[in-house]
Amino acid sequence: MIVDLIKKHRRFITFGIVGCINTLVDFSVFTLLGELAGWNTVASHVAGYCCGIFCSFMLTRGVTFKDTSAGFFRSRLLRFVAVNCATLTVSSGLIAALTGIGIQRYFSKAAVALCVMVMNYFGSKHFVFNKKNTDPGKEYRND
Repeated sequence: MIVDLIKKHRRFITFGIVGCINTLVDFSVFTLLGELAGWNTVASHVAGYCCGIFCSFMLTRGVTFKDTSAGFFRSRLLRFVAVNCATLTVSSGLIAALTGIGIQRYFSKAAVALCVMVMNYFGSKHFVFNKKNTDPGKEYRND
């Protein structure tokens, strides 16, 4: 039963693992800029998030969705950046709101990370790596 659940939700589980790696990059930059460089919370969040985008795209493309169609790299990257700009806007607003009401910056960042993960998964699945956006000559699974 557990094996069947893992097989059924493999893509989401893989996306979560990749997301943990990206979140580590994001949090590292967020912490370094916030604590060592003295940047404010929203600015260090934006910088950390942007640093995680490239890592996220490569791992999501190659590991989660196993999309190696070179001809569509640029359009997928542009779509990926668009999804991440949308989630960056939402997450920056949420972090500003949460820290504005007195919630500690790291708790705010962690809470927002969960929201961002869900938004990015559905954006990646339905907009970035959707089978309608693939090379018509190649077979592609979008489960």
